[in-house]
Amino acid sequence: MVTRKRRRRSGEHPLVIDYRSPEDDGWYPVRLRLSGQTLTLRYVGFSSEYNEWFSGTSFRASGELEAFQRRFRRTTVQLQDGQCRQVAEGMTVSALHRNSEGDVTFYDAVVKK
Repeated sequence: MVTRKRRRRSGEHPLVIDYRSPEDDGWYPVRLRLSGQTLTLRYVGFSSEYNEWFSGTSFRASGELEAFQRRFRRTTVQLQDGQCRQVAEGMTVSALHRNSEGDVTFYDAVVKK
């Protein structure tokens, strides 16, 4: 069997990172693509209708750009069943919330007793 390398779009970053959506404050995996002055966020697992575009000229103050940068982080790694005993009070975890329609959103949460 011949395996093919997946070709990525020109300018698209090959790594997936997390982005906190301003719409619901949930964390979502995204791929980034830079084309000229425009940054495109492509949500992993979602159709292109959910893509977001940001222009470098749309940030009027450095504070706006810094706030935008804080919406990104390294992708969180899910705990496996055998690691659940490692969870301790005060630990920050990524918690899954499934709404009544079955949509899944991830939020940061702090473990309490």
